[in-house]
Amino acid sequence: MREINKFLINFSFFICIFLTSFSKNEVTTIEALPQREKANLDIEVLKIKTEKITGVIYENEKKIIFDFKDLKKATEKKKITTDSNNYELFILENLDNAGTYMKKNEKFKMNRVFEQGAKLRNGEKIKLKNISYSLIEQNKEKVLEVSYDLKPETFYLGVLNYKIGVIEKIYKAEFTQPSFYTTDEVFSNYFTFNTNGLKDYIIDENNIVYENGYFVISLGTISLASTGNVPGNRKLLSTIAIGSNSEWSYSRTDSSNDKSSTVNGPTEINNIFININGDNFKIYPYLKVFDSFFFRKQLTGNLGINDHERFLALASPKKIIGELKIAIPQEVLNKIKAYANTPINNNDIIEIPYAGNSNISLIPSSTGPGQSEKNIDIPYIYFGKTKEIPYPIIKFRKRNTPTFEIKSAEDLDFGTVLKGDNSKTATSKIIIKNLSNNPLILKASKTEVELTSGDSKITAGNFLISEEIKDSNNDESHFILQSQLLNTNTSTTEGEHKGQFYLNIELK
Repeated sequence: MREINKFLINFSFFICIFLTSFSKNEVTTIEALPQREKANLDIEVLKIKTEKITGVIYENEKKIIFDFKDLKKATEKKKITTDSNNYELFILENLDNAGTYMKKNEKFKMNRVFEQGAKLRNGEKIKLKNISYSLIEQNKEKVLEVSYDLKPETFYLGVLNYKIGVIEKIYKAEFTQPSFYTTDEVFSNYFTFNTNGLKDYIIDENNIVYENGYFVISLGTISLASTGNVPGNRKLLSTIAIGSNSEWSYSRTDSSNDKSSTVNGPTEINNIFININGDNFKIYPYLKVFDSFFFRKQLTGNLGINDHERFLALASPKKIIGELKIAIPQEVLNKIKAYANTPINNNDIIEIPYAGNSNISLIPSSTGPGQSEKNIDIPYIYFGKTKEIPYPIIKFRKRNTPTFEIKSAEDLDFGTVLKGDNSKTATSKIIIKNLSNNPLILKASKTEVELTSGDSKITAGNFLISEEIKDSNNDESHFILQSQLLNTNTSTTEGEHKGQFYLNIELK
């Protein structure tokens, strides 16, 4: 049996214990006092102190990226050593229920955080009411990507230290616009570049839409900018390109008849493949102009997917920004789907590696000499060497087909129990709509569960769960869950005892 899906069901156990003496001649029952006409209202106030964390918001794509650089710098400055394996990250859309996350005894909340942390590490996306979030790799660093339907004013990031079961920090999110015009790395003395806009792409099998037989993905943006003037009569030209030198190189002079800002390149670049189970398949990368340009070299192939926007080289005297996109043929994506769903791939997300060269070229180039900007040399080796930036990673997430739907689940209610009576049992009916053709199995995650009322504790155990019982009148099934009390002993006091535990649903 392979576990296909797991669902955590929260059950609350309610027990009222009425204390009795053990005299042969009399039985004294101690009952709760009647409700007074005036009642005192006890309110627990928990102060939550938040710190700020800033993410970059990309409104066109409805996403926010947190790279945690500020937090890393703060810990380094304070000489704090942290072990990331001790922490789980989760998001709250508001602080209405934040107090329950801050208490050690909120085991259900903690288990939800643990479950989310495991999903994040596996590359899965956590979905809330208005936002969803996942960990992705960007420039070889893990970052948090938050997607939204409606732009949030803020939300909160919680950090749980699961070694001690305590929420150590809650951060309030603030957003800033992407700094495309702030570069962070320098090369060849004359140029700066920024790769922060590049990102890995996860193809979601649940969300694939073809355009003229192709699925088009965006791997983000990259920029290159000149840093000023150079000696002599030539001027700096920032060029971004894909493909090989023979495909993107270009030279023209004033005497050239071709003085257009857009020139024709090859039909397609010839050196980009992905490897699927040992076989190479052609995919079609291209650059799209993200901002203004001075010169561009166009791909002349006809894929039928906005071909007028597909370029292999973009250039500008000041700064050029290009968006890297890839068109994946439907037949190739079908190969990826088939490979992802073979028995050897147990993970929900798999990486699709490139075969051969797959780099973005940052090319020091020039215009001139003199005042003429019609002279172009791509590359111009005297301004520096070409720098290669590897393509971001492409991954594939398999379809998560729902296998069941929880229709209803009764509480396990033991009713009123006499002290010392360990024979009391309770049953619960769980109704499930089975959406698969295979039978479901329900399993208890623990053999016993602790029920508490203040300092008083009772144990429920001996869980028995029936096999799936199909209803002949509809497509629903149900399970019968039974449990027994184990230790209503002399230390038990009167009161309503409650507890929680989880059931796992597995598909045969």
